[in-house]
Amino acid sequence: MFCIRDRLGLLIKEKRTREGLTQDRLAEKLSVSESFVGQLERGEAMTSVETLQWIIDELNIDPRSVFLEAPHGDSEYAELRSLMLHMSANRKKLLLDFAK
Repeated sequence: MFCIRDRLGLLIKEKRTREGLTQDRLAEKLSVSESFVGQLERGEAMTSVETLQWIIDELNIDPRSVFLEAPHGDSEYAELRSLMLHMSANRKKLLLDFAK
């Protein structure tokens, strides 16, 4: 089972990188430390409900995606998302081309 901390961490990192934000810049926007953002992204920490709302608003995250399992409880989907977060743009494109 994929826990909420892990899902939240993946979502934060995915949205932050898509928006072109550094951990430092996101931390600044949320009034938290850069190390805390890193801990959240790695699933090592959990945030208060208030800060969670700021994160959801700042990164335009669908709150349901934090609390609901991946489609059909698909652990492979969650694992693939996790792996893709660490891939270069070229490798992501290669994977997408392969999938098509």
